[in-house]
Amino acid sequence: MIKILVKQIGEYKKDTIITPIFIVLEVVAELLVPYVIAALIDQGIEAGNLKNVYLYGGAMILLAFLGLLFGVLAGRSAASASAGFACNLRQSMFENIQTFAFSNIDKFSTAGLVTRMTTDVTNMQMAFQMCLRIALRAPLMLICSMAMCLLINAKLSMIFLAAIVVLAAATTLIMSKAMKIYNHVFHRYDDLNASVQENISALRVVKAFVREDYENEKFTKAATKLYELFVRAEKLEALNMPVMMFIVYGCILAISWFGARFIVAGSMTTGNLTSLFSYVMTAFSSLMMLSMIFVMMTMSAASGRRIAEVLREQPGITNPASRSAVYFARQQNSLGKVNAYIEEMMEGQKVVKVFCHERENLQDFRAINQELRESTENANKIANILMPVNGNLGNISYVLCAVLGAVLALNGMGSLTLGTLVSYLNLNRNFTQPVTQVSQQLNNIVMAMAGAQRVFQLLDQQPETDNGYVELVNVEQQPDGTLTEASGRTGLWAWRHPHQAEGTVTYTKLDGDIVFDDVDFGYNDEKIVLHNIKLFATPGQKIAFVGSTGAGKTTITNLINRFYDIQDGKIRYDGININKIRKADLRRSLGIVLQDTHLFTGTVMENIRYGRLEATDEECIAAAKLANADGFIRRLPDGYQTVLT
Repeated sequence: MIKILVKQIGEYKKDTIITPIFIVLEVVAELLVPYVIAALIDQGIEAGNLKNVYLYGGAMILLAFLGLLFGVLAGRSAASASAGFACNLRQSMFENIQTFAFSNIDKFSTAGLVTRMTTDVTNMQMAFQMCLRIALRAPLMLICSMAMCLLINAKLSMIFLAAIVVLAAATTLIMSKAMKIYNHVFHRYDDLNASVQENISALRVVKAFVREDYENEKFTKAATKLYELFVRAEKLEALNMPVMMFIVYGCILAISWFGARFIVAGSMTTGNLTSLFSYVMTAFSSLMMLSMIFVMMTMSAASGRRIAEVLREQPGITNPASRSAVYFARQQNSLGKVNAYIEEMMEGQKVVKVFCHERENLQDFRAINQELRESTENANKIANILMPVNGNLGNISYVLCAVLGAVLALNGMGSLTLGTLVSYLNLNRNFTQPVTQVSQQLNNIVMAMAGAQRVFQLLDQQPETDNGYVELVNVEQQPDGTLTEASGRTGLWAWRHPHQAEGTVTYTKLDGDIVFDDVDFGYNDEKIVLHNIKLFATPGQKIAFVGSTGAGKTTITNLINRFYDIQDGKIRYDGININKIRKADLRRSLGIVLQDTHLFTGTVMENIRYGRLEATDEECIAAAKLANADGFIRRLPDGYQTVLT
């Protein structure tokens, strides 16, 4: 799997190689700052040597700015490498799918292919970027910090090493349990994506059979299961921070206690203790980042395996031989185009092969895939700069406070003592770390805001309104011919029409008499496509609409069940204006066979029952016999219980 994925780096090898180099240089510059601070305190402040204060202070400022420069360069190259890697993954999978025979296409579900080319590729892109930047930085910082601690004072470092072991064990325990839950999450994602995809593509079927509540309930169950799994995993992950802070502050208290004793005994200097505190905090932060990487790597491993399955698949039949916010918004728009194109092509892959349009599809996909790569690279270049900028600005603040504090202490200004300066530097570090953490999350917030704009576009859409008050009810016919409403199912239906002005209710038998009276219709008010339509269809009459594509044949039938509302005129159903009939009852009274065939995930029996959920198995089989489908259904592996995906 790894060999297959590594090949997809392709022309972005240069960025992939130079990113770790910049990261190493940034880490070296950052780790040298506390070491130089120790020299500034011991050889500058305590020795009363102002020249050394300026010398070491200048060196620290230079290191801080070098760290900033290397961090920015690493962020830019990582953005380019990860965006290119994701682009190549999508391109390679799409190209391979174009070579699939029908047997290969049948092996992968449309929802599965769409998930692999969208969600899984995004997971791999994030993991690749994290590998280039944090997966190298965190262990390097951890190892180097431990080495520097041992170099400063080996005895005190034993406290720190013991705390590291305890924290690593606790983190491993928490993460291992969380990852078992995350493995289930990916399976739920497939189920949820399949549910969304099939319901959106079959929306007309859902509305035709008035199954909105049924589909909402089915989706809610799938979404709730996914939500519950995420809550369980997040609850476990939430333990990380309090456990870490408990161990960290316990470690600092122990080091402070024993360090003070060493200073009094003359076996350790104040500068060394200050540097040790900085390295301890750096090491613990690195360990926390490693735990996050572990989660991301495990999650992306599942995505990597799914992507590799598509890339490894052999054809069954072969021929012989704020700028940031703007960029994130563009990225989300480009991602929407790519996702829509992928879904369309995956659903129509057999049609593509029948008409030999693989080459044209590849050209179109290559263009929109490159557009997504460019917008993603631009967005991540700016976003990746935030972390090193904020982190190194914190270092610069730390350095400037140390230099200025040393000068003030030596000149006796502001009653600043060495102990006060050491405490202030630790507080400065504690202040800048949360700012850096906020900046890391700011990228996610900006990206979420770009996605939120698209979500709100959907949420702001006005739902379908229904002001109808005429209902379809079961009735019984009395000997005198009058109709009375029945509580049970009678097989006889009528329209219950309340007349509010007179305070009366009339019942009109459901016959199916349709009349169009001077109907005008347009998909928007500016362009009317049907003018003065007059027609009638009496019960039992067969009518065929004949005309070229786009003549309005399907449009007319869609007006009867109020999939669209007319601009002018009237449509009467059994003499009742259809605007007065509740839409659910209107559609329930009509039998509709749509142009497009849609099958939902489930058994054959469940798909037949979709039109009437309370239908018995015998009624479903009888319906299949009427449609001449009983024979081939019984030849399926499990007959009517064969699961369709």
